[in-house]
Amino acid sequence: MKWLTETLAAEEQSRRLFGTPLEEEQSRLMRRPLMTQEAYAKFGALLGALPPAAVFYRIFGYGMYQATFSEPDWWPFLFLLCFAMNFVCGMVGCKLGRIAGQHIDDLERVSWNRMLITTTLIGIFWGLAVGGTGGAVFFGVGAPFGIIFAVPIAALAFPVFTLFHRTLARGGMIETAHFRPLAWGTTMTIAALVLSPYLFPH
Repeated sequence: MKWLTETLAAEEQSRRLFGTPLEEEQSRLMRRPLMTQEAYAKFGALLGALPPAAVFYRIFGYGMYQATFSEPDWWPFLFLLCFAMNFVCGMVGCKLGRIAGQHIDDLERVSWNRMLITTTLIGIFWGLAVGGTGGAVFFGVGAPFGIIFAVPIAALAFPVFTLFHRTLARGGMIETAHFRPLAWGTTMTIAALVLSPYLFPH
């Protein structure tokens, strides 16, 4: 009886993870699989690093040249400040991305509409936390501005990334060779849009 119970439980787990036997076979053929939590942790780190870096460059020139500030001697300090905000955004984004991945792993098995709506909400909460924390490095007063920039970016990025992640993942895993262009492509496209003079003129 115990053997039968364990067999039925294993079959139920397999049905939950894999939609078809083909998906199960594809998951076993993965060379470097990434679990959903790890994939979203890495995605959160990229999303917390690249788009904010583009924002800092548009506003402050990332402190990389003296014309950024009225006092020439201040530009190294401004560069370090931008780097500190960028670092915090990346670290917090990674941590919260891992937490988000725990919930999104189950969401990728529900209806597409519910998944997209819920991941948009997750993106909003992610943006509130990451934007607020990263912006707070700017003497506290930057927190509201960080939220203003981060929330719309994350609200767009999370459902877009999840849409393709669900398509490519098999049994809660995605091949690293598929993850990299997806994660980098999503975050770099958003960063490029932020830098675009056509969408956001100087």
